[in-house]
This record gives sequence, C-alpha cells and structure tokens, in this order.
Amino acid sequence: QLYEQLQRFAEAAGTYQQMLSIDPGNLDLKKRLIETYLRAGKPDSALVRLDELLDVDRMNPDIQVLVGDIYLEKNESAKALGYYNTVLKQDSVGIEARLHICESLLQHSQKDSALIQHAKPILENLREESPSDWRPYWYLGFVGFSARNDSFALANFKKVTELNPRHADAWYHAGTIYFRLEQHDSAAKALERSVEINPRNVDALGALALTYDSMKRREDSDRIYEQALRLDSRNHVILNNYSYSLAERGIQLDRALQMAKEAVEKQPENSSYLDTIGWVYFKLGKYDEAKKYIAKAVELRDAVGENGATLNDHLGDVYYKLNEKDKAMEYWKRALQMNTKNQ
Repeated sequence: QLYEQLQRFAEAAGTYQQMLSIDPGNLDLKKRLIETYLRAGKPDSALVRLDELLDVDRMNPDIQVLVGDIYLEKNESAKALGYYNTVLKQDSVGIEARLHICESLLQHSQKDSALIQHAKPILENLREESPSDWRPYWYLGFVGFSARNDSFALANFKKVTELNPRHADAWYHAGTIYFRLEQHDSAAKALERSVEINPRNVDALGALALTYDSMKRREDSDRIYEQALRLDSRNHVILNNYSYSLAERGIQLDRALQMAKEAVEKQPENSSYLDTIGWVYFKLGKYDEAKKYIAKAVELRDAVGENGATLNDHLGDVYYKLNEKDKAMEYWKRALQMNTKNQ
C-alpha cells in the first residue's frame, strides 16, 4: 500500500509476488498484482499472470473487466470492448464495475477517440438510474469537454458541484469552460471556489490568475501567479502566462524574459511560448530577436491550420519597428482576416 501511494508500482508488484509465494492460492492478491502491473505500464506482465485467474473463474465479471483493462493498455480496443460488453450484458453488474469501465475508456480516449462514444451511453444510463450520484455527471463532463461541447460539459460539471460541493476539480473544470466562453465573472467565482477547497492545485491557480488578468485585476492576478510559483517554480504554463502578462504591461521585463526562456526550454515547439518570448524581446526593443521567435510561432501555427491572429498582429508590429512597413501591413491584414471583430 505504501509503494502504491508513492506510485512505486514496480516495487509494489514485487511485494505482491512475495506475498503470493506465501499464499499462492490467494485470488485477491493475484488480481491486485495484475492491477499493479497495469499501473506500472506493464500490460504484458499482467497478461502472463492472467491465465491463473481465468483458469479459476473465466466468467467472473471482475476478471472480465480486468482482461478488458489489459487489452486497452495494449491498445487493442476491439478486444477490450468485447470483454467489457460481456460484463455489461449481465443484469447483475453493479454501478462500480460500469463506472470503472467508463473511466478506463475515457483514460484511453486520447489514443482512440472512438472510445468516448462507447462510454457515453453507459454513463447516461447510470445518470438516469442514480440521479443523486455525482460520478456519472463527472465523467459525462469529460465526454463533453473532449468533444468541445461546452454547454454539455458545463451542465454536468455544475451538477457535480451541486451534488458534491467540495469537489475542487469540478469547480476547476467549470471555471475553465466559463473562461473559454468569455464569462469571466462566472469563471472567477468557480475557480476561486476550487482554490479555496484545494489551495495547492497549481492548474487551478494558473487558470484563476489568467482569468483575473483578463478582467484587468492585475494585483490579484500577480498575487495568484506568485502563489503558484511558490508551489511549482518550474511550471512552464505559469511561467509563460505570467511572463506574457508582465510583457503586456511593460514591467519586470528582465524577469519576464527569464521566465519565458524557461518555458521555451521546456516546450521549444510551442507557438504560444515562442510568441511570448518574442513579445518580451519586442518590449525590450530587441526587434531582431523578437522577429526570430514570433516568425517561428506564426509558421508553426500556420502548419497546423490554427487561428494565429494575435501572433500575426505581433509579427506586424515587429516589422513596423524594423521599418519594413509593407511586411507589417501584410501581417496586420492577415491578423484582421483571422479576427475581423478586433477593433
């Protein structure tokens, strides 16, 4: 248990093996060993031990779910779904097993997005069966978030906060959606509640600082950024966002440059980070350096077809300072085409 709490799963597995040498017939220990192999990222080792369980009770739903977990970890989604569906067809299967299946599907949906659509109907049924249980709403929130269906995700995360008011992560996710919808007052309230419940969540602190910054509450924004950095001084998201905020105001530019450098060092192909460091150089009057980074940021954003209105606007500003006014006009026009409402 200590090894698992410390996420030292290989050592936890070794300890379970020692226990099984003392009590080789203990099925619960065998199950735990397989689960630990999965958490350690060793699905093949889990598969080797699985036969011992299957020989004892091949149709046990817990074992069937475990087999599905192993095949998901091996990126064999079709096989995993076969075992999961065998369990789901059983009338006696409980809510815990169904929630576990949905959690596993959502955890692996980054590799196979189709898994989300298998989880959604299970969760909707659970929500109808147990309307006072916050967990189906929690996972449905992630279904909506993954599909960028903000209204669906927000409705479910809000329901979690009603049923479980001290669920800090639900407040955090609701706040990030409000921010994305540019409902900054609602975002700030949700994120403040998240931070109140869990003041050590650096992600929530960063989102709250960014929200305050968007609301022009600069002192509050700086205070929260500093709080986040005291908890994690090398968090590249915090370093980048705080650096950009300082650059926009033209203050503490030397410190902003150092923070931007650290962020770019962590993610050298991140177009937002490259734009930030370029913008700091722009504010320092180092226009050639600014051009190098912002031009690369624009190139990267163009390559993936994402909107880069701010980046093009910045590059236009750089060319203007370099007295290349035709180039400046070219990039300003590109920026305006990407964001026609920008006054």
